[in-house]
Amino acid sequence: MMQFENQHEVPYTLIETQEQLEQGMMNISTAPWVAIDTEFIPEKRYHPLLCIIQIATPDENYIIDCKYVHDLRPFLSILQDENVVKITHAGKNDYEIFYEEYGILPKNVLDTQIAHSFIEGIPKPSLEFLLSHILDIDISKEEQNSDWWERPLTTEQTRYALSDVIYLHQLIEEILKRLHGIHRTEWAIQECQRLEDSVYYSKDEVLCFQKHKWVSYIDAEKFALLRKIIEWREEKAKQSNMPPDIVIKFSDIREILTSFFDHIESNNSVSNTIPDKHRKHHARFYQLYTTITNDDIENATKIQDQLPPNEQKDPKFHWKYGLTKLLVKYFCLQVNFRFDMVCTSSELLMHLWNQTIGQSILNRGWRKDLLGGSLLHLLGESRDFQVAHDDNVISLILMKHSLDQHISP
Repeated sequence: MMQFENQHEVPYTLIETQEQLEQGMMNISTAPWVAIDTEFIPEKRYHPLLCIIQIATPDENYIIDCKYVHDLRPFLSILQDENVVKITHAGKNDYEIFYEEYGILPKNVLDTQIAHSFIEGIPKPSLEFLLSHILDIDISKEEQNSDWWERPLTTEQTRYALSDVIYLHQLIEEILKRLHGIHRTEWAIQECQRLEDSVYYSKDEVLCFQKHKWVSYIDAEKFALLRKIIEWREEKAKQSNMPPDIVIKFSDIREILTSFFDHIESNNSVSNTIPDKHRKHHARFYQLYTTITNDDIENATKIQDQLPPNEQKDPKFHWKYGLTKLLVKYFCLQVNFRFDMVCTSSELLMHLWNQTIGQSILNRGWRKDLLGGSLLHLLGESRDFQVAHDDNVISLILMKHSLDQHISP
């Protein structure tokens, strides 16, 4: 276990063996808090390559070298210890690695990026910005894109890595102090606790498809095949440890689906005349096609029903969505809050179309407190209101309850 300390460098312990990891984690198991960050390589991989884990505590700092230490259970037990506060900055990516690789979730977390967003509403402020803005501390980010798998680690790399954790406790303390002054501490803590929920790291299939408008217009059989292709692509990417787009680009799937069904419908065979980049996938597509069942088609139809139509197909709904979004944005502006902290445009669109506002995150916790019952009621009924105007007064007429909400410009 190597220890480094001189007048120019932050003292830390480098952990390179299993025994060192067990001893180090035992030393900090009674610490009231630990600040955590990781360095990893995500490019051209399905699973990011975890290179190092840096840890700061009230008394000691550590760097775990994941190139040599493979059994991280002693560290993971710290993550799951609800008696130890875990402090991160933009920790979702770090926790996601541990969740996907080991199936564990952190407990008792505070995140400086999330917490600060309740003060000024700056979208995803960098650690460099917060340290300079709040603590008047400047850190260098020059090593951010260096090769974290190369050994030995350079002095510049370790200095950079430690700078990402040694100030986090001081930073979160100042942020919490400011949050207390504006009575938003509990809201920030609630949002940080989302990092402890597996739902935070899961992919919403319907929301993913919603980004690709063409999906809602293909027939159910084609959509059933598309879902099987996506599932196959994901599994192939996972097995080969490569990004799904390297297996097959989503942007290519639509074109390949079209050519595939053209040939299936014309002669029930795979033609030799299709482009080479399509042909290499047709055999796989055909094999997946033969596995489609009635249940697959029924499930595909259910998902398609949840996808909002485009503006050309249902302009009235999109007009109401635009007005509803504008109301929420205006309200957030009035209370000095960013709209995208409350929800994304895609999430709001999906909830309005499926009338699920009442079951959504908008109707829970700090979001419910912020928006209030009247606005949530309006959002929940937005598909059932009509709009009238008279003498510069706009009336939103809620058809289910015959209520008028007047907004004067």
